Amino acid sequence: MRRSAPRHLDRLTRNQPTTGLPRRVAALRRLLADGSAVSSPPRLSVGYTVTADDVRLHVGRAGESLRRQDVVELRAALSAWLHVNSTE
Repeated sequence: MRRSAPRHLDRLTRNQPTTGLPRRVAALRRLLADGSAVSSPPRLSVGYTVTADDVRLHVGRAGESLRRQDVVELRAALSAWLHVNSTE
C-alpha cells in the first residue's frame, strides 16, 4: 500500500462520525485518512486503486482517474448490483 498525505485531509479529519458505517467501510476510511491506498488484488488484470484524493480504474498498465460524479454513479451502480445479486 502506498502512503502519502491526502490533499484533502481536512475532509477526512472533520468531526465525521464513523458510527453507523459498516465495519469494513469504517476500516477503509481510516486507511484512506492515514494516506494509504486501497487496491484490488494484483492477480486481477482489471482493477482499481482508491486514495483519499483519487479513484483510478486500470486495465493492465493502462489506467484512468474518475471524476467525482463518475464515482458517485459507479457507487450507485455497484450498490444496485449488490441488491439485485443479494445472497440473503
